[in-house]
Amino acid sequence: MDSIRTSEIITAIQDISESVFVGLCCKVGTSQLVAMRRDVVDISEMMENQIISGECSMLSGSRREGFRLKESDMDIMIWPNNHRVIWELSQSQYYNTNRQTLILCDCSDSPPGFTLLYLLSPRTNIYIHRACVRMNNRHYVSSSKYRQIMCSAFPINASQHGPCASGMFGTTKYDYANCFVSDFWPPSASSWIDRCHSWPQPHIVDDIIKNGCHFKIKDKLTQPYVICRNLDVEMYTEAVVGQSWSTKIRQAVAWDINLFNKIHYISELIPEQWSSLQMKLQFLAIPPFILLYMLEILCYRSVDTMRIQTALDDLQTLVHYDHSHILDTRLRDTSWQILGICQQVTGNLQAALYS
Repeated sequence: MDSIRTSEIITAIQDISESVFVGLCCKVGTSQLVAMRRDVVDISEMMENQIISGECSMLSGSRREGFRLKESDMDIMIWPNNHRVIWELSQSQYYNTNRQTLILCDCSDSPPGFTLLYLLSPRTNIYIHRACVRMNNRHYVSSSKYRQIMCSAFPINASQHGPCASGMFGTTKYDYANCFVSDFWPPSASSWIDRCHSWPQPHIVDDIIKNGCHFKIKDKLTQPYVICRNLDVEMYTEAVVGQSWSTKIRQAVAWDINLFNKIHYISELIPEQWSSLQMKLQFLAIPPFILLYMLEILCYRSVDTMRIQTALDDLQTLVHYDHSHILDTRLRDTSWQILGICQQVTGNLQAALYS
């Protein structure tokens, strides 16, 4: 009797699955049609990028994947094809600097995922030239200026939406993201190459790496432009005087990070979350700069030992001294514990025991 009931359930599930599949095919198209749409986009882009001089473009998002839904917008990346981003000066040997403008990544003072773009060649297009700012006798591309300039350069009305210029083509919404391209894979992401992949498949990973990466507009918040909790009026006024309230909140305010204790985010924080639960607290509150340094140490522990040590030194100085008074006194115990965790991760067990 049980076997008959089980068979009926399996048959019912199969019928439902088939109905769902048919419904999806009617909504988004068959798998063959979706694959055909992707091929058409690939061929179209290849031909357009060979014909159009000065810039390249690439469709992304759901439309790139072959879906044609009413709610889908147009996500398009655009980049100048005569500009290339390099990660170290030795890579300049692969380019003809008379034909291509080189931009050097300066990640020395940037958190993971962010970088400064240093313009090596004085020859560039008018948009990038107008977006450059001078720091330490170098020309860097300002993300806010470049975004604003490229947004105003579109022939139709466009508004800034994150890193994109957004607007409408008829009834279709579009997001244009102006980028720079690099032919090289980011060194900070090198561990991803050798990571055990069940997805994507190895040949897809190789293809991704060979195509390098793109840089979307590059904002970074650093002191004194971020003030946490205890407000230093002079620093705050200097940083955002004359700005709107929305800009002040977005660029100059950072709150403590609250992690829900019943969710394990990273294994290194589990002991702290467990301890917080023992005190009947639902959340583990961490000062933002403490968490930033911790994530930097965890991200670079097998990649860049010098950067790890710099972040660890900065974290230790912040916990020990906190000259800018940016740590909430109620969270000092948590800050000390996280310092100990980071010292343990880097192998300094004696310092971790002290913390």
